[in-house]
Formats: sequence, C-alpha cells, structure tokens
Amino acid sequence: MSLIGSLGAGTADEHSDIDLAWVVPDGTVAQCVERLPGLLGSVAEVASVRSSPEFQRSTVRRLIFARFRGVPLFWRLDLAIWAASRAFDETADVDNPDARGTEWSLPESAAMNAIGACKSVLRGQFENADGLLSRGFQRIGAPDPGGDWHDRFAELVRAVAERDPGLTELSREIVGLAAELR
Repeated sequence: MSLIGSLGAGTADEHSDIDLAWVVPDGTVAQCVERLPGLLGSVAEVASVRSSPEFQRSTVRRLIFARFRGVPLFWRLDLAIWAASRAFDETADVDNPDARGTEWSLPESAAMNAIGACKSVLRGQFENADGLLSRGFQRIGAPDPGGDWHDRFAELVRAVAERDPGLTELSREIVGLAAELR
C-alpha cells in the first residue's frame, strides 16, 4: 500500500482525507474487496464502506470509500485498488459498461458533500463549498433553499437523515462539525 493524494505529496492539512493505493495480484481485486471490511475493522470500527459505482464490478480496479467511528469526519479513507498489470492506469475500465455497479447510497454521498463543504469553508474555498452543497441537494433531489451556507448546510443534512434514517447519527456529527465553524 502507498500513500497518494495530499498525504503522499506532503501537502496535507488537518482537514485532508486519507488516500491510499493498493496494488494487488491480477485476478484478486474482487477477493481483496470482499476482505476489506475485516481488514479495516482491525484499524478502527468501520462506520461505512462504499464502492464507487463506476468500477464496482471491475476486475482491474476499484475505488473504495470508508468511514470510521471515533475519528474526525474529514479522515475518510479513499482506497484505490489496482490489479498489478493495470496499476495506476486511469483509463482502465473507464469505458467498460460491465465494470459498472448500482449499489450506491445517494444520501450518504450527499452527506459526504456536506463534509466536503465544511472542509472547503475551513480552507477559505467558499465557491467550492457552494458547489458541493448544490451537488448534495441535486444527488438526493432536495430543493436547495439558497442563502447563507450555514442554512443550506443544515437543510442538506436534515434532508439526508430524512431520506435515510440510518444516517441520522452521521447527520448529527456533521451538524456538530458545522456548529464549530460558526
């Protein structure tokens, strides 16, 4: 495994997520993904593991997003898994419809937009925060109330929990994070 992204480049800050690349033997991508929740559970309690639908059935690459309980919300793990023969090949399975999957929580994705918006506000990237909030509302088909980012943020998180009650705890954590930004 290797660090990539801002941690790998040495440009991370306290709001950075954790980006890792894992190159595995050819033919083992699916098996590695199956074992992943158990492996991650040895690091910390796993709150969520999601696989990007673009490569959900790919035999040569996957993109996994994992959240852990008891760690800062910004510290989501983004894990790129690559078969050795296609390691770091960003074109691998991009145009392969058989690599696509359908298991994806739009409410959790919108919640991640809300966390990303908080991160952007902390970094002074207000235009980026605005875009993340807009995309979050679009993902779950909720009307964007416009106005102050704090109000939009609260409405997005409320709508997330309404659409998926299983995300109520996460929504509370996100509201707490946003309250610290005032």
